[in-house]
Amino acid sequence: PIHIKLDTGMHRLGFNPKTEIDRLIVRLSTQSALVPCSVFSHFVGSDDDEFDSFSRHQFELFDEASQKLQATFTGCSSLTSLSIPANVNKIGTGNFTGCTALETITVEAGNQYYQSIGGVTYSKDGTKLIAYPNMKGTSYIVPDGTVTIDDYAFCMTGIETLTLPASVQKVGNYSLGLCASLSELRVNADTP
Repeated sequence: PIHIKLDTGMHRLGFNPKTEIDRLIVRLSTQSALVPCSVFSHFVGSDDDEFDSFSRHQFELFDEASQKLQATFTGCSSLTSLSIPANVNKIGTGNFTGCTALETITVEAGNQYYQSIGGVTYSKDGTKLIAYPNMKGTSYIVPDGTVTIDDYAFCMTGIETLTLPASVQKVGNYSLGLCASLSELRVNADTP
């Protein structure tokens, strides 16, 4: 795994989000040895009100480039496992959609925003199911206490039987999209 530094204004290190990101994406997507696991930048004046305007500009550059990078790895067919570092605070919606070989997603200890429950990604408090790996299994019982199934959470997976507990209040957009094998959905069922 590699960490990608974006140069959003310091001009010391990192890829320029405007002039180099497209070339970086092409290089990363045509090989399999390097797998990005995080994107970061340095916000020089984020703790000083005098630099608020510059910090907003830096964030806009960072956000645009990191979203492009995230979208690139949707559908990564050779990815079998993924470890989310402790410092990750945002996972884009549907980032693992189409990762047909993905078996497990782990989250490093100390992450304040996410956790892995049996290889499935959840919010830290366990109320939101974020992503179910495509090759995790064909049957899954969502734990009681889960309130939200995120957009695209099960999209394009090999899930056949899915049980949702009574605690689920929202099933996001396309969360079950293109689940061609889904044959049984138990909604608001009692779970063991």
